[in-house]
Amino acid sequence: VGAAALFLGVFARPLIVLLYGSTYENVVGLMRMLLVAAFFNAGLRFTTANLLSAMNKVKYNMIISFIGMALQIALDIILVQRWSAYGVAMSSCIVYLFMAVSLMGIFINEYYVKR
Repeated sequence: VGAAALFLGVFARPLIVLLYGSTYENVVGLMRMLLVAAFFNAGLRFTTANLLSAMNKVKYNMIISFIGMALQIALDIILVQRWSAYGVAMSSCIVYLFMAVSLMGIFINEYYVKR
């Protein structure tokens, strides 16, 4: 996921121009922000969430998902007014990073911290 996001991020401008024309060149920054969000979500959050689910710790996924959903809504309301689509992309980056770090912290606490 990281390599694909990096590749698409580096070649975002030529890909957008090739596929959609120079009219849409202004969305390159937005695409790059959404690629960062996709990396946080698919590259970091999914892995830890699936590990916790496989180890019968689904309640943590549900709690973090609920918090993430509430945070996403709150940040969207605040950031969309200021930055429109870029606000949604920024909100997604923040929420997915929060969720990934939270789930990773729970995973480490559950399986690596000696009790």
